[in-house]
Amino acid sequence: MIARVMKSAAAVLVATSALSCAEDVAFASIALTVREPQGQERFGSSALTKLQWTIDKTFRNSVSFEEGVPVKTLDINLGQATRAVDVLVLVGERKNALAIGRAAPLVIAKIEPTNAGAQPPQRANVFLAQPYLPELLVANTPNERSGTAACDGAGGRVLVIGGADNAYLLGGALTVTEIVRGFDTLGRTVACDITDDDDESAIAVHGECNGNDAGGYELTVGLGSGNAIVTTVEEGELCDPFLRVADDIIWVAGANFVALHDVKTGATIDRAIRSPLVSPVRHALVDADTLIVQGGAPNGEPSSFLLHRSGSALDGAVAIELARFVTADPSGSSMFFADGSVRVPVVDGTTVGFSSERPSQLTITPAHIVVTSANDKDPRKKRVVGIDATGVLQMEGEAELATGRETMAVTFGDAMLLFGGAEGHDVLVAPLAPFELEGLQKPQKDGAY
Repeated sequence: MIARVMKSAAAVLVATSALSCAEDVAFASIALTVREPQGQERFGSSALTKLQWTIDKTFRNSVSFEEGVPVKTLDINLGQATRAVDVLVLVGERKNALAIGRAAPLVIAKIEPTNAGAQPPQRANVFLAQPYLPELLVANTPNERSGTAACDGAGGRVLVIGGADNAYLLGGALTVTEIVRGFDTLGRTVACDITDDDDESAIAVHGECNGNDAGGYELTVGLGSGNAIVTTVEEGELCDPFLRVADDIIWVAGANFVALHDVKTGATIDRAIRSPLVSPVRHALVDADTLIVQGGAPNGEPSSFLLHRSGSALDGAVAIELARFVTADPSGSSMFFADGSVRVPVVDGTTVGFSSERPSQLTITPAHIVVTSANDKDPRKKRVVGIDATGVLQMEGEAELATGRETMAVTFGDAMLLFGGAEGHDVLVAPLAPFELEGLQKPQKDGAY
């Protein structure tokens, strides 16, 4: 059983009705649940704690509260337009916060005659933790692991597999929804993904990388659901494994093959075998229909090509010119290149261009990256987080951290979970970005929008 501190507060937003009446009506509310690492109770502590929000990226309100005192928020007149709401929880002063928690961005619908009544409460999760310092989330599950893979899905769910006799799925509430026994991957390669459908959508692949192009892999669809479907493929080894779900297709790739599988049954739809590339072989899914593959050629130079799919069929591989990239964000399209730059690829036929390109500010060579946005879609405000093969983690603009972990995934509010290398797993939240600090101005006295 996993225990953690859970506390909650309700942030209530009040908006004028679109109908012709003189009084304001309660229209929208946010039920906020705050979660903390094991053994911590910062929320509601004697330290200055603030619950604050911005509406359409403009700071509107801040509430301080003391232990045992109900949290009351200032009603806000939203007006008759759709509003984007960001919620931030702070313990301590904003320029020297003891703990930070962010909720995923929320949207308050436009008030119209058809929906002028009170709307169902929106539920938001905040992970409140010390900024940029890994804190132990839970120690008793799982045991020490190695060779792990982690992946994330909608609503903050995270799947962790590899290196032990179980796999486990963390739900949006970060409770273990299922521990799958007998899923032994010791000495095998692993990869995973989560679709956005439901908790039965966890998908994992594990196989062999033995250096003689022999063996196979097992693809499990519905891992942890109690109705898992296992497909065994006996064609070639699974080195440098890659797995991504796109629409109704599962992409599975290794050093010498790319395959398409059905997302419901795991059945093989199409498969392309080719001459092995020199490891490491990297994969980046640019869109639902295009995979970039890169590895080493016999002369040591990078060899890159595109694989397109047309419906359920793979087209032939097309060689392309592409600088060496080190890794790609498994949940997005950002790629980290050997020169330290981060680029978002755009494919036009057989040509690869980039919609954005910038220096990463990382001083490590990451084995895995994720791109967080700090609740802002502006590409200039996104931050790359990398972890290298030794467990050193770094976020853009921050110092290197020796975590002892192997991999990471993103949960709600852009908090990161770190796995592998030791018992349990950690949570890491980002410090306030400069643009967030700049936005924390005094709210309107009357709360009017």
